[in-house]
Amino acid sequence: KLGDMAATFLESNKLPETMQTFANTALGETFELLGATLSPDPLYNRREVYGGTVPEPVVLITAGLDTQPDRVEMEIVGWGEGLENWSLDYRVFLGDPDAPEVWREIDAALKEKFETEDGRTLRIEAACIDSGGANTQAVYDFCRPRRSRRVLAIRGVAGQGKTIWPLRAAKSGKGKGVVYNIGVDTAKARFYGWLQLTDTGPGFCHFPITDRQGDERYDEEHFLQITGEQALTKYQHGRPYIVWETKKSRERVEALDCRVYAIAALEARALSTGTAKFVERRVKRLTARREAAGETEPPPAVRDDVLGEAEAPEPTERARAIDPKPKRKRRPRRSGGFVKNW
Repeated sequence: KLGDMAATFLESNKLPETMQTFANTALGETFELLGATLSPDPLYNRREVYGGTVPEPVVLITAGLDTQPDRVEMEIVGWGEGLENWSLDYRVFLGDPDAPEVWREIDAALKEKFETEDGRTLRIEAACIDSGGANTQAVYDFCRPRRSRRVLAIRGVAGQGKTIWPLRAAKSGKGKGVVYNIGVDTAKARFYGWLQLTDTGPGFCHFPITDRQGDERYDEEHFLQITGEQALTKYQHGRPYIVWETKKSRERVEALDCRVYAIAALEARALSTGTAKFVERRVKRLTARREAAGETEPPPAVRDDVLGEAEAPEPTERARAIDPKPKRKRRPRRSGGFVKNW
């Protein structure tokens, strides 16, 4: 028994989130979130040179987008074994998010291909777009006809212990759109746990010096933003709970929000499989391909049931302005039936 517990401890100690589960279940103790207040300097100083090429260990790519009144920001993240991750690009799309031109640029960016160091071609498999700002309807209209590509409208919901990805979508109102309420505090805790890791491997976060275009987008401001919040312990009726608050010295944390949404996109892609197991399967498939020289892997099939929703409805006028397509004619329902003809 003691030997089994020791083995479980050694396995759980690899990642903060698994260590938390071990402390709560095996030991019956509370787990203190270390690294809840992070300094940006160590992260900035460990930037790497990989810029326009995707590192070889990456097997899956997701994206997170944050909407602001005058722009949309996006981070593209690559995922490898053990959820080791690489920030592949960070972009800012300037303009009013209610304007179709901005969404055309975003749509083109989400369709881009990414070449890995070992010659594979990857695409963004899931993207989450914040709909909680002033451009909610524009986000719904953009995501609705693209749900088969897993371009999803999300809304951040604070609160300790909430799952990152919900069991089902929430209806935002008749004719408005489908939105997924994500547990942003849980995603932040996971991300901040990863950021405190100092050795490459499971959960370690890699950042480049430049983006794919060669611009030094990953400057000091970027790391001030991703470390711009802190987890504070407060008490209600004598019971402690965690609240995430923006540091007083910070006004902007869009880079943090984008990463949180990219993590949510990974959860959406993996769904019930679990993110670690899902990525592990990809790694095993890639290893098998390398062992069987010359064989290629077909692109992953797009499944509508992955999202747990029926087929997306027709796009609205704003959506057609972004990506005009002819409206499909619906087949008329058959009248009659056994009961009616009785």
